[in-house]
Amino acid sequence: MSNRSARLKVRQNTPDLLRISGFPVMAALALLGVISVPVVMSVGLLHAGQVAGGLVTGAIALLLLFGCFGVFVRHRTIILDRTDQTVRVIERGVLGVKRTTRSIRGLEGASVQTRVIPQTSSSGRDPPDVRIFRPVLVFGGGSREPMYEVFTDGRDASVIATAVNGWVGGYGAPDLAGQPKAAAGS
Repeated sequence: MSNRSARLKVRQNTPDLLRISGFPVMAALALLGVISVPVVMSVGLLHAGQVAGGLVTGAIALLLLFGCFGVFVRHRTIILDRTDQTVRVIERGVLGVKRTTRSIRGLEGASVQTRVIPQTSSSGRDPPDVRIFRPVLVFGGGSREPMYEVFTDGRDASVIATAVNGWVGGYGAPDLAGQPKAAAGS
């Protein structure tokens, strides 16, 4: 499930702080549509007096709700803070809040990591491979750290990488001592 309309947006962009956040509205609506099927079936079965069938389909609905929403429907906030020298990723979902904090010392920018999922078909014609993406921070020496674990379609990862690169490039990348680099020729 992709976060096609997560609508990640830059909420704040100052020399000291870059804040990007968004919620996958379309993924949430699509999953609610899927989950509504076993809910309606469960209510119908219970109303018809078939308690066992109603409870089983109700349990399936709960598994879909917590399993799928827990993985795919998460409000993400990414905060790069030059004052604290940190990048914080906060993911909120039905299963709770996950917070990750990393140092941005030596940060040079961001890029998009791609994973290719090969597709095959029994018809003899192979469909195009599926590509999924996630944003990564790029540090001095070429080391890369993913901002979060989940891969999505390309839009969100691209929005994040572009915003981080603009913030780092526009205000100067922090050096290893944590201070913005001096402009060339200064």
